Amino acid sequence: MRATGVVSRFLPLLDVALLLLGLLMIVMMQASLTDQESVTPDSEQSIESKAGLDFIFLYAGWKDAQAGKCFLMEKDMRIGKEIRVDSKVDIDELALDSKRSKKTKNLIVFLSYSKLGWFDLWPPKRIAEIEKLWGITINQLYAVEGID
Repeated sequence: MRATGVVSRFLPLLDVALLLLGLLMIVMMQASLTDQESVTPDSEQSIESKAGLDFIFLYAGWKDAQAGKCFLMEKDMRIGKEIRVDSKVDIDELALDSKRSKKTKNLIVFLSYSKLGWFDLWPPKRIAEIEKLWGITINQLYAVEGID
């Protein structure tokens, strides 16, 4: 007798929960239909430009003439032009490059280290000094394959 009393107390709450769940399902279905209609086949924009982000990939040189220098990485993982770390001019030019989105809200810089390289040329103190000079945060990627 006690069990049926407990069950009968919670039945109205179960009805309310199921009604709310049904309402949520209808709203979600309506939202998904609306999103599908607004999708255009024009997918020329990259994901980062749609999100208002701008990625700059840099390479931390570690051997021979590249030792201690920073280079821009091209899209095909080749080492590009040298970026000065003692001045803000080069990084500002990259940020304002005409190819980059004018809607960019956040500049994200990655400093890549070669899988074969030594990182003693790039101690945390040096990275902190560069971040302070450039006014941005540098995200470090260790042991990147395919660059040398």
